[in-house]
Amino acid sequence: MIVRRKMTVGEQRKAEERLRRAESRIPFYTSKQMNRLPAEPGMTILENLVVLELLLEEELEDIPESVRRKLMELYGVTASEGKNARTLLQPEQIPGPLCFFPGQKFRSGEMCFETMYDETVMPGKLQKVFLEEEGKFKEIEELQHNNPLAAYPFGKKPEPGSCMYLLFDGAIPSGDRPLILAVTANPLFPRNPAKKKEFPVFAEIRWSCYTREGYQEIRHEDDTGGFLISGEVRLWMDGIHPAATKIGTYEGYVLRCELVWERYDVNPRIAGIDGPLLEVWERDTLGTVCTARAGERLRIPSIFPEETYTWIYEKEGTSYISVTEEHLENVQKAVCMCKKLALQKTLGIIYGYDNQEFDVSRLGRILPGSLELMAVEKDRENGQTRVTFFPQKEDAETETPLLFVYDEEKSVIRITDPGDYTGCELSIAGCALYHGREGNLLKGNYFVRAGGSEEELYCNRCPGQGGQNPDTWKEMCQILREEQRKPYTAVTTKDYEILVKEIPGLCIQNVRVYSEEDGTVVVAVQPYSEKKTTNLPAGYFRQIRNYLEEKRLLGTRIEIRGWHDTPDKMQKE
Repeated sequence: MIVRRKMTVGEQRKAEERLRRAESRIPFYTSKQMNRLPAEPGMTILENLVVLELLLEEELEDIPESVRRKLMELYGVTASEGKNARTLLQPEQIPGPLCFFPGQKFRSGEMCFETMYDETVMPGKLQKVFLEEEGKFKEIEELQHNNPLAAYPFGKKPEPGSCMYLLFDGAIPSGDRPLILAVTANPLFPRNPAKKKEFPVFAEIRWSCYTREGYQEIRHEDDTGGFLISGEVRLWMDGIHPAATKIGTYEGYVLRCELVWERYDVNPRIAGIDGPLLEVWERDTLGTVCTARAGERLRIPSIFPEETYTWIYEKEGTSYISVTEEHLENVQKAVCMCKKLALQKTLGIIYGYDNQEFDVSRLGRILPGSLELMAVEKDRENGQTRVTFFPQKEDAETETPLLFVYDEEKSVIRITDPGDYTGCELSIAGCALYHGREGNLLKGNYFVRAGGSEEELYCNRCPGQGGQNPDTWKEMCQILREEQRKPYTAVTTKDYEILVKEIPGLCIQNVRVYSEEDGTVVVAVQPYSEKKTTNLPAGYFRQIRNYLEEKRLLGTRIEIRGWHDTPDKMQKE
């Protein structure tokens, strides 16, 4: 073996430690006895591999991180960008119906959340939940707010036609935006996590709203799998106008949830329903760019409760010129920002050399994708200010755009291609700040609306979700290690057991895998069950087979069985 230089004492100790660790794992890969003396050829090969690994690590440390990340992408591991969290607010106290523009701020301590769409909020909220049994209404008291108990939304024996009624004490909004309900599930047994598209279909539910013509079906989107897991239910009125009615002695606006058919593996059990809720994202906009097409009036929303600085520009050719008033003939843009950004919006002169960087650490953590820059050029002859706008993605309005990236780790804006704008002054036109994982607030925090009245109060009935920081190099290496340990192909019985236990959306208690004389791989599965039965639900056979079909070896025959169909000795192991 050729070594470039003599190893240091620290490197020798590190190599010896790794060699001992490698020796201890030999029995996991071979049952044959092996001579552990240094002269043994197998030990010589192992020692050389250890030294080679150390040399490769040393070389890797000298490679720029950008190149290392590209190499990591060849393994299928890409760095995740930072994302802002999202949560749902319940209006606790509001004076009446309120209309919010995009960018309306809600604050809880140092955290700021904003709306993303035009929203209408009504003062009413969910008051009572009823279950219809044999034509009679029974109040489900367990689903009242702050009640720690759980209940069965369709009864302990759900059947097609079972109905649950939600009574609201105020009018239900009937605009274009969906009505959002948050469901908190309290299942008896653990269920494997699953993405929305991966979750098995165990039931079909129909939603309808009471109107003057009776109950009318409404379009819906269910993230709860039929109340099996915690999630959201979105309802679109699509022009339907709700009307007030009575359930017993209670009067209000009613939504009906009807079970069309079911093949539940475990009876759904929930601890609460909240709504209607307001959807907000964790972000603090410092500046924004508003655009109006030709013939449209420029709409400038007042999203900053404090002093707002505004500049209006009118399109002329491929750029924009500064104007003092609004016109309707040409495309216009308005740049609005708060005082903090207005004092720091100018970054410097674009000199045109490769990867020029501008420090923006003084602003805070900028939300990826929210940056919009502008190249400012002043005409000395007529004194006009001409600007060109560049969002973080390539701008289709210009043939040679200015391209840039935001490096969150270093808090710099890096110009990757200055285009034709060398010598121009670079300024920030719009950006928003965020806190990453810190935005995943626990539920139960109170919020106040910026610019709202003192009596207004909002509470997040769901925890913040989705907030994340960009992956560091160490985190990417950890992801790669986990991916390498994860079985993607079923070879051993252990592989089969691991894969079956992680099938999305199923409640699996035990798995045993063994081979029969003809070579058939038998997968015996015991699901969780309230009835203490070992029978495998009908839908489980299809889910398990489809999941294993892509992961089995060619030529391997798989047979799925229930727990009671296996030999007694296998069940007792």
